[in-house]
Amino acid sequence: MNSVTYSIANKKTAEPHPRSLLLGGLVHKLSFFLIVILWIAAADAAVIRGTVRDDHGHALPYVNVIVDGTQRGTTTVDDGSFHLTDIEPGQWTLRFTLLGFENQKLTADLNQDTLALAVTMTESAIELGNVDITTDRIPTGIAPHEPIRTEIISGEDIQARSVGGTMMSALEGESSLKTRPCAMCGSHGIGMQGMDASYTEVSVDGMPVFSGLGTLYGLDGLAAADVSQVEMVKGSGSNEAGSAAMAGALNLVSVKATDSTSLRASASVNQYGQNNVSASATGLLLRLPMRFSISQQSQPTRIDNDKDGVTDTPKLHRTNLLWSTALPNAAGGEITLSNRLYHERRFAGELAWSKGDRGSADVYGREVLTSRYEGGAGYLSRSAPTRFSLDAAWVIHEQDSWYGTTEFDAQQQIAAAKAAMDHSWSAAHTSTAQLAYTYQNYGDNLRLATVTDQRWSVPGIMVQHTWSPRERWTLQAGTRAEYYEEDGVVFVPRGSAQWKSDHGTTVRFSAGAGYRPVTIFSLDEAVMMGFEDITLDENLRAERSTSFNLNLHQAWTGRSVAGNVDVNAFYTHFDHKAIIAFGSHHNQTVYTNADRAYNRGVEVQARVSEGQGWSFKAGATRSEMRYRANGRWRYGELQHIYSGDARLGKIWRKAGIKSELSADVVGPQYLPEGRSRVKSPPYVLWDATAAKTWNHFEVTLAVKNIFDWTQSDNPYPRDPTTGRLMTDTALMYGPLIGRTVFCGVSYFL
Repeated sequence: MNSVTYSIANKKTAEPHPRSLLLGGLVHKLSFFLIVILWIAAADAAVIRGTVRDDHGHALPYVNVIVDGTQRGTTTVDDGSFHLTDIEPGQWTLRFTLLGFENQKLTADLNQDTLALAVTMTESAIELGNVDITTDRIPTGIAPHEPIRTEIISGEDIQARSVGGTMMSALEGESSLKTRPCAMCGSHGIGMQGMDASYTEVSVDGMPVFSGLGTLYGLDGLAAADVSQVEMVKGSGSNEAGSAAMAGALNLVSVKATDSTSLRASASVNQYGQNNVSASATGLLLRLPMRFSISQQSQPTRIDNDKDGVTDTPKLHRTNLLWSTALPNAAGGEITLSNRLYHERRFAGELAWSKGDRGSADVYGREVLTSRYEGGAGYLSRSAPTRFSLDAAWVIHEQDSWYGTTEFDAQQQIAAAKAAMDHSWSAAHTSTAQLAYTYQNYGDNLRLATVTDQRWSVPGIMVQHTWSPRERWTLQAGTRAEYYEEDGVVFVPRGSAQWKSDHGTTVRFSAGAGYRPVTIFSLDEAVMMGFEDITLDENLRAERSTSFNLNLHQAWTGRSVAGNVDVNAFYTHFDHKAIIAFGSHHNQTVYTNADRAYNRGVEVQARVSEGQGWSFKAGATRSEMRYRANGRWRYGELQHIYSGDARLGKIWRKAGIKSELSADVVGPQYLPEGRSRVKSPPYVLWDATAAKTWNHFEVTLAVKNIFDWTQSDNPYPRDPTTGRLMTDTALMYGPLIGRTVFCGVSYFL
């Protein structure tokens, strides 16, 4: 094997990158300005607000409130209240729908800044069959009308599950979706179907703004309050989001400037001093709907509960600013604009480390400074039967990092554009066409035998047709064609079939391909985790995959109980899969292609809810990743063999109280050779939350890792000769910090 060994020039000390300082300073200067704007926007908002109650006067949460003839809608919160912003003066008809209650319609005249409504809904005496409600938002669960299996997490559930206000904490414990912890770097990746996080395509509003550095050091900064919905497609159907989505695709749908919440502020803190403060406002400013959001999270102290002289979780400070607006168009369409600034500094390592120890071999520390800017623009035409959209996004990501003696200084720019058209030929035929272009420019300070600085452009086209030959059948086929300089035109096809019965049964089958060029940057996980000695095969080939998914979904609805069971079997075959061959010595890492590889498994989910406020959800995944290298079959390192989750929740609507007990089962994973054990031990993390809502306030108490479980293996061995700290990230399979108690308060209008 021809190989090159990657090394990085070391410096004793270094100052943060000047451009990072520029973006960081800009973030802090804008913070105060945006706080003022939040209140101005809220004060200038014109709204329809009200409450929805049943015949007994009890508040009704989760009622769908829809403005007829528009795309506007919202959902009532726990106290039954709702409000809609940016409604033009005139007469409007509002529809109120809730499972188990009769639909209500109310016509109202809006001729003032605020209109207050009181709505009463009557419980339905008829047992419900299949009910289809079409809104912009879909409740948490499996999307019922998509031929490709699509999982949805609603904005309400994101807010409820988030601890500390971060988006990543809301995703922890989702079935077949794992966020691998890293106690030293503090970052999380999003893995699906038992595969590495690098095989998951992450996008925001359908645009690929996260790649490489952004996935590892950008996702942590996303605020849960800025996301209205999460869409997940796993396996073979995910290449619609991108050819590299071999494990799956995750799309974060942003809260729109035209959404209904006008003002929300929250704060939380735990016993270690970790705190989060956030505020967001949506309303009219200069006669335009606008949304402003600011969040700051801080872990001000270095925590070392096990007294080994090394931090158990990173010390950090991050600031996130977001602004968006919507501009009405005379043709009936909508133009959207958005900007986001993110700045973070985090540290992990020996407690004795100081800034003067940057690059030092005597005192080990990892300091990561991240500055990131995202911008976006879009146009959506709502004319029927053809819908047309234009979207563009641009990203500037700057990284200034020290991993012990290793400096990693990198910059990345991304620009993406997409033009899409959906046309409905008839009730049975719908076509979609899309033109896309992605540009990336990447540079770093690596001094290598081969050049890592890269600039590449990828134009592409996607076509798709959906056909419903019969009432119960839906067929969908499409392909993505992209041009790469090294491999030319690459076709990535996919197809699916769906059958639905009249009794809540849905069967889906899908197949698709994947393609991913392999570069030092696409395999940056080892660099980001601090591996120092990296060897890369000069002849690495692009990865290709072929995937199959078979899904059975059974749903039922009774008078007071509803539920569903979902079973999904998956198989992926790889050609030239890139593998990380970990050396027997700490920090030794080799990248190469496997002769053959596959990933297979099954995932099961079940959900039950009933009219008295009880709900239960459970899921389990069993997967097997294997590859053949040098004539020998091996199990994929650091991939979970099985995982599971369970949640039991209860809502006391009259009292405004909700609670949840959850368990996250983390199965064993095969460790690289040379460690003290073949597999990491399985473990279960238990969490509990309780919240009380009254008027416009909510108080939350959360306990993470109730039984105080921490991993027993030491990922920080010391050199027996020098006594210097070494890191073995292969042994970072679980938390190093135990029970954590959070307390938070929120105010909303």
